Amino acid sequence: MVTAAAVGDINKDGWSDLIIGGEWQPIRTCLNDRGKINWEVKPLPVSNGWWRNIQLADIDQDGDIDIIAGNHGLNSQYRGNETNPLLMHVNDFDKNGSTDIAINTKYEGKYTPIATRANMVDQMPYLKKRYNRTKPYSIASMEDVFDSAQLASSLILMTNEFNSCVFINEENQGFSKSILPIEAQYSSANGILIKDINRDNLPEIILAGNTYAMEIETGQNDAGTGLILENRGKGYFKSQTFQENGFFIPGDVKCFMPIEIQGKFTLIAAKNGDRLQVMKLKNDK
Repeated sequence: MVTAAAVGDINKDGWSDLIIGGEWQPIRTCLNDRGKINWEVKPLPVSNGWWRNIQLADIDQDGDIDIIAGNHGLNSQYRGNETNPLLMHVNDFDKNGSTDIAINTKYEGKYTPIATRANMVDQMPYLKKRYNRTKPYSIASMEDVFDSAQLASSLILMTNEFNSCVFINEENQGFSKSILPIEAQYSSANGILIKDINRDNLPEIILAGNTYAMEIETGQNDAGTGLILENRGKGYFKSQTFQENGFFIPGDVKCFMPIEIQGKFTLIAAKNGDRLQVMKLKNDK
């Protein structure tokens, strides 16, 4: 499922290209060949994520468009990287005509289910007899829970990048990935704006997010309070503190947009189940 997209002339041929990303999907740059989109594209390497937002801007001011991508972040039980990606097996494991999923992560060398025993047996009751106690299930690997035929016939989805990132356009060399500072990984980056706040010709990245609609055992993803990343050039960013800019957008932020009020750059943030928040930037010169 595509959850983030942007349009821009990536290869500078005068035609707008489509850049897409999604949950359990890589970021793809679908080039526009004179009005026809090429869907058969090689995805950006190590970019399978839970992408929330994609914006395009010339971050390094070298004349081409770079990709700024907001992801789920690192502050949850869902983790995965290039060496040990997070996996999801999709199958009708109990043969009842409905699709089941088993999200699993590597622990002590083996992939183990993330779901609690209670959730797993609720979804697939046939497992209740095999795991009638919590302890045996807590140490069971995917190979213990499911047989080899079930695993072999499953659709397997993978996530190997949970960081929000910038992908620098190197033109003929493709894109190089730069992971944003740790403060940008505290929560999901649903809203992204690009603006040169300090007038140094290097645009800053403004982030906001959170995801409250998480399962009870995981807890809501709510550590984000808004963040401004100061652009230091060459794909390097420094996180500004609240004391520096007074930027504070908490809550279940789904998106935000820039407007101008009395000649001043202003942000309007939309939050799930809450009021709009309007704020100006303290250090916007």
